[in-house]
Formats: sequence, structure tokens, C-alpha cells
Amino acid sequence: MPYEHPSPTDSTVTLKEYVDRRLEAVGQTSAVELSAIRTAVDKAETQLRDRLEGMNEFREAIKDQSKTFATRTEVEQSSEFWRQRTGELAARVWTLEQHEAESRGRLWMLGTVLSILFTIITLVLRFVE
Repeated sequence: MPYEHPSPTDSTVTLKEYVDRRLEAVGQTSAVELSAIRTAVDKAETQLRDRLEGMNEFREAIKDQSKTFATRTEVEQSSEFWRQRTGELAARVWTLEQHEAESRGRLWMLGTVLSILFTIITLVLRFVE
């Protein structure tokens, strides 16, 4: 039995009409999707540009800040100066401590000698009387 094509009526659609409608729907959907993609790309470009501008501003701030930093040579020179100065001050403190110890020893010896001398004078005066 041969295949019979349905006759076009109000309830049926020809293949050409069907394909044309589908192509039109796909075209409309594609246009909407393409518009959404373009909008998304534009937003992404704007965000990327803003981010890059922020990064460039940050780089400039870092450059400006790094100009005020001391160089390695300056820090090493300063460290060496303070190391020497600390050594000099430590030597001076040691000298002062030595002088203080010597002075205390001399005063102790003087006190001892004077005590012995007064004791001798007192004994001599007792025996002389």
C-alpha cells in the first residue's frame, strides 16, 4: 500500500511552513542569545578595564612608596654604624664599671686603714694616760 500524503488542511502544516517557522524561531532565539552574549561581553570588558585600572593605580602607589624605602646599601651602612657605636658605648660602660669597682676598693681600703689608725691612736692614748 503506497504512502498517502495528508492533504493540507487547517490542522496540518506543510513541511516548508514548518521549517520556515522553526528557522524563524531559531533566528529569534539566536538573536536574543547573541544580544545577551554581547551584553555579557560588554560587562566583562568594563569590569576587566576597571580592574586593570585599579591594578595600575596600585602599581603606581607601590612605585611611589618604594621610592621612600632605604636601599640595601643604606641599611647595611646604617647597621654597621650602629654596630660600631654600640661597641664603643659598651667599651665606655665597661671602663666606667672598672673605675667604679676601683673606687669602691680604694674607699674600702681607706676605711679599713683609717679604722686601724684610729684604733691604734685610741690604744696609744689609753696607754699614755
